[in-house]
Amino acid sequence: MDLKKGFIISTNKYKDNDLIVNLLCEDEIISFKAISLNNKNKSLINDLQCLSFGEFELYKGGLKNYTLRNCKIFYSLYKEVFSSREYLFPYEYIKEVIKKVPPQDDLLKSFKLLDLTISHIIQHKEDILKILILFIAFYLRFSGFSISELIENRVFNILSKHYSSLNSQIEFKQLRDTFLNIYNSLFNKRYILAKQDILKVDDKYLLIVFNDLNEIFEQLNVITINSLNLF
Repeated sequence: MDLKKGFIISTNKYKDNDLIVNLLCEDEIISFKAISLNNKNKSLINDLQCLSFGEFELYKGGLKNYTLRNCKIFYSLYKEVFSSREYLFPYEYIKEVIKKVPPQDDLLKSFKLLDLTISHIIQHKEDILKILILFIAFYLRFSGFSISELIENRVFNILSKHYSSLNSQIEFKQLRDTFLNIYNSLFNKRYILAKQDILKVDDKYLLIVFNDLNEIFEQLNVITINSLNLF
């Protein structure tokens, strides 16, 4: 018998009502089967939703693969969707990102990032945009991408695209410094310091940065994030 704590990062139907679940733990990603027919608690399958964090009691029973015996869910972004529709977008967005680009290499960093992201969103839904910006920026960083040398170009492109009608050099410089500070925080600082900075920034600037970072992420991984249409 093994006890594993982690985040469910994907589920796939197996046979009729059974599931294959992928679990992100601190140092590994493991898969297990959840067999609905043999569960004494028929609602167990319903608890196995993406972005839920819990403790999972697994056994092998002579087989190579794990099978779920029981689980205890500590918190779940999926369940929050039923209390407020404001949680729908972050749930679908994070789920899609990690499904299309699963965590790799340093799994502990991805594990901690999910923990910080989901727990903060659940407790402070007014910060959803800001926490999602931190999530996608650090997810880019953990995958080995660095924007440090491209920050000046990104900011220039943003100003050209969104603020092309500026008449004052002073206004231009203020906006340039605003976006430079945002990108420098996201890509050159530790998470806790970046978070302190980003929580103070006006959403009107962060919305532009969020769209820009997702464009980078999509191009880098050759994917489309369909859940952005919900935002």
